[in-house]
Amino acid sequence: MKCSEIEASAILWFSGELEPARKRAFDRHVSGCPACARFLEEQAALDARILAAFGEQPAGEEATPIGRRVMMRIAAERRRRLSFALAAAALVVLALTVGYRNRPPEPVARVFADAARDHRVEVIERKTRRWRTESPDVEDLAVNFGLTGDRATGLAPLGYRFARARTCGLEGRPALHLVYTDGVHEVSVYVRRGGGSGAMQTAAVDGEQLASLRAAGYEAIAVSTGSAKECAQMVRRAASML
Repeated sequence: MKCSEIEASAILWFSGELEPARKRAFDRHVSGCPACARFLEEQAALDARILAAFGEQPAGEEATPIGRRVMMRIAAERRRRLSFALAAAALVVLALTVGYRNRPPEPVARVFADAARDHRVEVIERKTRRWRTESPDVEDLAVNFGLTGDRATGLAPLGYRFARARTCGLEGRPALHLVYTDGVHEVSVYVRRGGGSGAMQTAAVDGEQLASLRAAGYEAIAVSTGSAKECAQMVRRAASML
């Protein structure tokens, strides 16, 4: 494995979802690469701070690296269960409010919930991880998703320019997180491999507008605090350029 592959696969390593062969290759690389070992330590420390911000501060003394890894796996499972519980509770409240005259809406898809959370933590709240801004570094990330650096930075919505990039996990799968800015506002576009073409899907989560569209073997997901129409235009443009 290369360093860029370690970063792209880190989310699956933390959650224990890497295939056995890739996990062995991952562990071999990290054991001999101080830079990647430090990267994993930074991710674990940051996620621990995020958990603390949400009232999930682990008790006791500071954990060892192995302890932090175990806590991250436990925390990931807790967040998954909590998201499902909150979605179910929201449906119950809605049914009690409007009665049974109309069919309740479907719960927000997990990919939208994950993207909204990641955008809020990393872009709005700026609990920043390791971002890439230079062309060679962005190229290293993009190639893991079958893209070139220029192609990734060129997905910018009209009036926006590329700001930074990193990898993250959506639904437990690696995704390339691209941030674009118009000088005042910042929007996120996530790209991951997945399926053929499909109809556009939209959602609103905690004041953020989201839209996804599949094309050419990829899925593009846009997140914005603007209007639903603007968000749909952003993802349509990104998907058309993949």
